[in-house]
Amino acid sequence: MSYLDLSVRVCGSVVEWQLFMKDSHGGVHLSYCSSLPMSVKKAVAENQYRRASNNSSNADARSKSNAKISSLMENDYPADVVRSTEQRQRRRRQQQQQCPKPKEKKKFERVIRLPFVNDSVRRDVRRTVQSYSQDVNVVFTSGASLRDVLVSSSFVKPVCP
Repeated sequence: MSYLDLSVRVCGSVVEWQLFMKDSHGGVHLSYCSSLPMSVKKAVAENQYRRASNNSSNADARSKSNAKISSLMENDYPADVVRSTEQRQRRRRQQQQQCPKPKEKKKFERVIRLPFVNDSVRRDVRRTVQSYSQDVNVVFTSGASLRDVLVSSSFVKPVCP
């Protein structure tokens, strides 16, 4: 039985599940040649492997799910990116099984709020700030959107010039 992106099978008293993809799925993912940042393109591959890993009940089902993702990702992603992403996901799963620890949120003494310019500036600013102090969090905000500029929430109508 297929439900959402799971294929569920009941064998006696054992319930097994694995990743399900429709036969009509064309394997269309974000193109590796797109102009989006590299972090976004790698995140697509990572999330597909995470999805395959999380939607599998045992190791055999997980290997079948990973094979489905690998065959789809190799269409336009380089093989070394696919392979390293799969290995990274496998290591993460093994670490979680060995010693799952809840992540603690780090409390920062100071917060610096800056406007977002682009990814390279963001990376450089964070690296520079962290080299001076570990207790400072740098937060990037987007500027006013077109909606913020055009839509007013005041009850008084503005005076026309």
